[in-house]
Amino acid sequence: MVIKTTQAKELNDTELNYQEFEKQTLGKYPILKRIGECESGFRMVPNKTEASSAFGVFQILKVHNARAKKLGVSRFTREGNIKVAISLYEEQGTTPWQSSSKCWNK
Repeated sequence: MVIKTTQAKELNDTELNYQEFEKQTLGKYPILKRIGECESGFRMVPNKTEASSAFGVFQILKVHNARAKKLGVSRFTREGNIKVAISLYEEQGTTPWQSSSKCWNK
């Protein structure tokens, strides 16, 4: 995946640990804990294939950039990635992460 310079400035490779995740999500959505672990191991990483725009803890797609902007965040930051995931979950449930459901739906 090619990351533009403006995006690279926003990247944060720091791993997201469980305690920080709990703090940021207030423990309201335990399913998101499992999803984040399955999607990225709680790391801010791009998808492993160049064909995907997925990025971050929740592998948020480029198509959700407008949502991120409306929330006042970037999907390329840890906090922004989580906020977009929470917004998606509150609106659509687990549907955006169905491709990894075999992992988190145990």
